[in-house]
Amino acid sequence: MTTPALPLEIVENIIDHCDRKTLAECSLVCSRWIARSRYQRFRCLLFIASKSVGDYVVDKFTFLHSTECTIPRYVKRVVILYDSSIEIARLLPTIALLTKTQSLVISSLPVSPKPADIEGGILDAIAQIFPDLRSLEMRCEDLSMKNPASFLSSFPNLENLDFRGKWTQTSNLQNEEDSSLSLCPPPASLRVLKVSNYFPELAHWFLQCRIFPNLTELTLENFILCATHPHLNICSFLNSLGPALKTLSLVERNKSRTFNPGMQ
Repeated sequence: MTTPALPLEIVENIIDHCDRKTLAECSLVCSRWIARSRYQRFRCLLFIASKSVGDYVVDKFTFLHSTECTIPRYVKRVVILYDSSIEIARLLPTIALLTKTQSLVISSLPVSPKPADIEGGILDAIAQIFPDLRSLEMRCEDLSMKNPASFLSSFPNLENLDFRGKWTQTSNLQNEEDSSLSLCPPPASLRVLKVSNYFPELAHWFLQCRIFPNLTELTLENFILCATHPHLNICSFLNSLGPALKTLSLVERNKSRTFNPGMQ
């Protein structure tokens, strides 16, 4: 007498709550369990781009380059911890295999001296690898980008952006109609935006493009009110936001304010 098989949806729900060791064992049970087990086990990959680990990380993921490897199709989230842009560049051929990725995290490691800026060519390569990205987190407190507007506009389907860095856009803040920014519009699909350490340059980008029909949540940390550029005042900035906005959090120097526009 054979044991009745559980419905696949129940089996998959059980697999979803397994730890990594158990997931490895589940993937060996039968063909029906492989897809769900591998998805849960490999949906997030962590890469450490550090001089301290050298070739270890590069060698560790060489198996992904095999034509028989099916793991890349299951990877949905990639996390890159770095202290050297050179080490990120060495990982790019491997990361380029993960074309199904929908969420990307780039975070600097807490090392001394602080990590150098990520070179523009590396950021351009990342944008080309993940054109369909849905979520981007740049947790690089000391990252200084020369043209962040161009980089961020490379993801037309982006829904969630958490960007922590120093904005050094090369545009002229005195120019209210800067055509260079209008050529790099923010993703119209953006729903959640969290940024820190730059304003008024960010406001300048917003005011030039005015494309935020779906934005529901906005958090600005450590922003600076711009007295020297009247066209970048906070009222003009808020007026550029779309009608879908529900939550607005403003954190000025030593101040914090949270608004719920949809409830007023």
